[in-house]
Amino acid sequence: MRRIAKCWTTAGSLFLLAGCNPARVTCPMITAPAILVTVRDSVTSLAGAHGAKGVVRDGAYVDSLKLAGWDGTPSFETELLLGAAIDRPGTYSVTIEKTGYQAWQRAGVAVGTSACGTDQVPLLARLVPLP
Repeated sequence: MRRIAKCWTTAGSLFLLAGCNPARVTCPMITAPAILVTVRDSVTSLAGAHGAKGVVRDGAYVDSLKLAGWDGTPSFETELLLGAAIDRPGTYSVTIEKTGYQAWQRAGVAVGTSACGTDQVPLLARLVPLP
């Protein structure tokens, strides 16, 4: 899935990344995580990023998942998003750990590039409680 970014034509009108043509478009200088993870409890489906830790790996490259945003809902159950690999394409393995849960892993997460920068790959990590 490609990150939706806003690009401007030379006339200043706005359109979405789909169809971005670098010959006609000036893309904003935005840094963003290439991998964005939503963490939930697999039983309750409640937000689970609080207290979760994780890493992404691509060969010798390793980056810790850090708070990268939230889903925009102003409530106790706000979904925090964890991100890593700022503007870095590659093929990653992603691991998330949280006390009281089995470790969650996903391998082969491919991040490519588009006309306006590095794609952003959203993942959903459903953590399974320990027995």
